[in-house]
Parts: sequence; structure tokens; C-alpha cells
Amino acid sequence: MTNTETLIAKLTKDNGLHRIEVDHEPVEDVLCGGWAVNEERAYGVSHVLGDVPGEGIRYGYRVAGISQINPPDEHNKRTRVFFDLVPAPEMSHLIGQPSPSGKTHGPVSYVPTATLLNGTGHVEESTDGAHAVIRGVSVFVDAEGTVHITVPAGTEVRIKTHENTD
Repeated sequence: MTNTETLIAKLTKDNGLHRIEVDHEPVEDVLCGGWAVNEERAYGVSHVLGDVPGEGIRYGYRVAGISQINPPDEHNKRTRVFFDLVPAPEMSHLIGQPSPSGKTHGPVSYVPTATLLNGTGHVEESTDGAHAVIRGVSVFVDAEGTVHITVPAGTEVRIKTHENTD
């Protein structure tokens, strides 16, 4: 299976964020694993993003491999996967942006990697605002109408405004 999906890991106080912020555990050690994911699907994961609810994407890593797979046992009813991670500068345009998977109930969700790297080609609406990604450029218009643009490093940005003719 080719690596086609990005795993979005929701980091909460009870699910990794405390380990990073209070225990000062390296982010890679927290994001690398123990995620309850299907083993077959894990082999298709190319990136792992850390999403902090209310803040957005805070971390982005590329999967260099799978270091460990723990089958279900008496303590864990689901397979637990541990990834080898390296920094992913190609995902830097997502840092500070709302989760591309939207609001989820579980700690793990998936988004096609091509969507994150190449763009959605369409606007995704939510109660928080509207978001689109085009060739790595993220445009988010929040509920108050403020435009947030995040571009990959080295990208030239030109802004042209139109006068109101009303």
C-alpha cells in the first residue's frame, strides 16, 4: 500500500498534551504512537499532524516507518501502532490552521495527504468559518470575516484589494 493518508492526532490534556507541556516529553515521542489504528491502514499513513482543539494544528511530521505494532491484549482492545517520525516542512503551511479533518469525536482521524499538499480545490465550510488549501497555500476565513493566509516558506505573496464601488 502506498502512503496516501495523513493521521490527525487530537492532543488533549488527557491524550498527550500534558506529556508535552508539563512532563516536557519530546513531541515526536508523544506523536509517534500508541494510536489505536487498523494495522493495514497504518501502512498507508505518510504523515502525522498534532491537533490541539481550539488552537489548530501545532505539529507536523512525516512517517519514516513503523517501529512497532502491538496487537490487542487484555489492556488494549485495539491494535496500537508506533511510527518513526521526522520533521515535515512540507506540512508547515498547516501550523496554526484549523484541523483539516474538522471536528471529530475520537483521538484519530484521517485526511488524504494529497489534499493537504496539493489542495482541496473546494471550500470546506464549518461553524468556525471557511477553509481551502490550494498548492500548499491555506486560506481560512473565520466566523468574524478575518482572513488568515498561511503560505509555505519562500512563497511570494501579493495582495490586491478592490475598492468598494457601492
